[in-house]
Amino acid sequence: MNKKIIVVCIAALLISGSAFASVLQLGGSATWGVPVDFDSSEPVSISDIEFGKYSIGFDARLNVGFFQFQGEMRGSFSEDLLLKEYGYYLASSLRFDIFFLDLTAGLGMRIGVAKNGETNDWEYNGQSKTDAASVFSTGEFYYRAGLGIDFGPASLELQAMVPTGGASIESMSTNDGRSVFQVIGPQFDRTRISVGITANFF
Repeated sequence: MNKKIIVVCIAALLISGSAFASVLQLGGSATWGVPVDFDSSEPVSISDIEFGKYSIGFDARLNVGFFQFQGEMRGSFSEDLLLKEYGYYLASSLRFDIFFLDLTAGLGMRIGVAKNGETNDWEYNGQSKTDAASVFSTGEFYYRAGLGIDFGPASLELQAMVPTGGASIESMSTNDGRSVFQVIGPQFDRTRISVGITANFF
């Protein structure tokens, strides 16, 4: 009986929290571009903290019930403050609000844009093709999880983005000799950590 009461209370908290969550969130984010080494016990070296290894971006989120739809544009710069690459991040996540905590987990796609060092042309996902179909079919999927703190008119979120083994619409429709898990499996050694602040509307 007690277990049923606990389950009902938890479900009520999740439902009520998601029902009264902010519908629209707009803000900025900063991402640490140094891979996270989960096997190392060594502390992060100060020499690893360089401006060129960070990226900054604009973040927009739409919350509908238990779902969150996120769009983000993020760019990184060279030491002389020139834009060297940027990317579009589109994600869909499950979202649960418990009191002032915001928990999300889902799947996204990254469309990377970078300059070719030889031709000096901008390339999408490492290719010169710029038509929408090619760009979306080669965008790499990634996993994401976030923990946010709601302060009422604003929220602070810590987000982890874990790339796949190169999974994209194109790669999943062709056979390159790798197993399914090698393609869609999470690559934890390429994890990126992001911190974002958003303003909450509605």
